[in-house]
Amino acid sequence: MRRVFLFLIFTSMVAVLSLQILVNRGSGEVCSCCYLTDVEPEDLMHRRFDVVILEMEDLTSSTVEALRGRCHLLLAYVNLGYAEDWRPYWSEVSSESWIHESTEYEGKHFIEFWHPRWRDVILRLIDEAYRLGFEGVLLDNVDASTILLDLNFTWCRGVDTEELMIQLVENISRAVEERYGPDFQLYINIGSALRLLRDGRLLSSIDGVLREELWHIYRDGVSVEASREEVEEALRWLREARWSGKVVLVSDPIEDGDEAREFIARCREEGFKPIPQPIWAWDYSEPPPRSWCR
Repeated sequence: MRRVFLFLIFTSMVAVLSLQILVNRGSGEVCSCCYLTDVEPEDLMHRRFDVVILEMEDLTSSTVEALRGRCHLLLAYVNLGYAEDWRPYWSEVSSESWIHESTEYEGKHFIEFWHPRWRDVILRLIDEAYRLGFEGVLLDNVDASTILLDLNFTWCRGVDTEELMIQLVENISRAVEERYGPDFQLYINIGSALRLLRDGRLLSSIDGVLREELWHIYRDGVSVEASREEVEEALRWLREARWSGKVVLVSDPIEDGDEAREFIARCREEGFKPIPQPIWAWDYSEPPPRSWCR
């Protein structure tokens, strides 16, 4: 009888501990968060989120460890599709022949992302994220591959940039698993390259996908409804990823609490994780308001 009693006490303690871990890891929040500009870690310390995507520069391992306790999954931001001239690596690559003209985004440059040296840069950034204590990375601007096909610059004419992007992500995924094990997560921001999600090699190389501006589009400082055709096309591929067992994050520019609640409900219906990004911080300079995430 005493053994049974002790066993019941033990199982109760395990249950309480498990519940506490879930609470600490962010089970109380329905929102995810992408925080990339003017990051103040303290803004997140008293919040709970599902997934957090974070700019990792200037962070310490102790800060990352504390932030891991505020969410289910903490991902570091890495720009895969473009080189950024404010990054520490820029002095090493700026004069390379595979670095090209500026994009429409200030400080970001088109590159031959399939170049072996760029892969080395990306793997070094991922290693930095791992050593800081992040649980994975988000690879941004995968749709640079689709954009280059449309722009048809002389230096990439005749190159199947979408195929090369798939190969790059596949290559990075293998390297990451070999170095850090299967638990280190790899997410991509698919952007306008939705058709890449039909490729089984890409899907098998990632754990999750982010799509921005699914139902709402940022235009001249306001949020406007995306066309029905655009939404249905995007949902077609995102649902395919979801059915393939991938986590789907959606970030839309949101104007107020009512719009946020509608957006979160839509995401829940689809099985997606919502990032209701405030329209006034579409550059990801602050997390979603607390009142929107209850």
